[in-house]
Amino acid sequence: MSSVLVDLYKLKNRHSGLGEFSHQFHEHLIQAHPHDLDFTFLHPRKMELETAHGHRYRPVSLQKRYVPRFNPSFRLWHSLQQFPSHRPNRKTPWLLTIHDLNFLTEKNTRKAARYLQRLQKHVNQADHISTISHYTAGQIKEHLQLRGKEPVVIHNGVYLQEYPDAPLPSYLGNAPFFFSIGIFSEKKNFKALLPLMNHFPDHKLVLAGNNGTAYGREVRETIGRLGLNKQVLLPGQISNEEKYTLYKNARALLFPTTAEGFGLPVIEAMMAGTPVFLSRYASLPEIGGDQAFYWDSFDPELMAETLERGLASFEEDRQAASRALQEYTRQFSWENCIHAYLQLYRSILS
Repeated sequence: MSSVLVDLYKLKNRHSGLGEFSHQFHEHLIQAHPHDLDFTFLHPRKMELETAHGHRYRPVSLQKRYVPRFNPSFRLWHSLQQFPSHRPNRKTPWLLTIHDLNFLTEKNTRKAARYLQRLQKHVNQADHISTISHYTAGQIKEHLQLRGKEPVVIHNGVYLQEYPDAPLPSYLGNAPFFFSIGIFSEKKNFKALLPLMNHFPDHKLVLAGNNGTAYGREVRETIGRLGLNKQVLLPGQISNEEKYTLYKNARALLFPTTAEGFGLPVIEAMMAGTPVFLSRYASLPEIGGDQAFYWDSFDPELMAETLERGLASFEEDRQAASRALQEYTRQFSWENCIHAYLQLYRSILS
């Protein structure tokens, strides 16, 4: 039986994207129950983790964080994200998963160069690279020296818990609405949606997610300047229950992001049977495929035309269109994701 360590340290931020990825990875890996692999899970200290019989759980330690040679040896060490706090000793083969290179656009030139240098160091030390989209694989090849390490693309698994009896939030009233979600950062491009709302005066727009950021302040200022305070709603971070009912009841998900390694909300909205309208940037055409509608411009008039045409097309037979979306999302199941990683583990170990 081959020993594999999986780094779950990002569970310390359970409600972040990487925290959720780590949680679902652990849950579905355990459910897969591979008999030929012996797993050890590295996890944050002072954290209650539902353990699985037959697997080992090892809390992190400062000594082993800063002196990797003290870490025990394994047949394989898998870091679930590209900037891990803990690394294997030099005798242990290392699989590094890279989610995105968004820092290239999110950070200033000097900071981006530092992040890239740090990531290059990890890539140099890693023996194998995986990533979550063909788009990110292309960025990796463009910006990093791989020295023959070909990135293996394994799409994220996506899980949307259903709450069929959940009521709509009271702040919506009876108005039809559009929905978007994410941490308020420049790449989310939420401001592009605001002038669009002048073309849909009877609709509301719900922008959920942490808006206590510099970009969040810009969005709030723009909402005030355009007189959209009653039309555009910022509920902040929301529960899974509220997220599901917003996905399920929205007329559409509007997602104009300009930098995205994968784009979980795209598949989550489709799982709820809701149409999605996307930019053509980054990984979105790859993930949305031929089931999404796309904006070719952020001009409000053109965005409105695309939205109106897309909604009219979708609602010709909304039930059939919703079923088609849900069928499309089956390829992004966590079962498929874990199956692909288990195949990769076995390939490396052989």
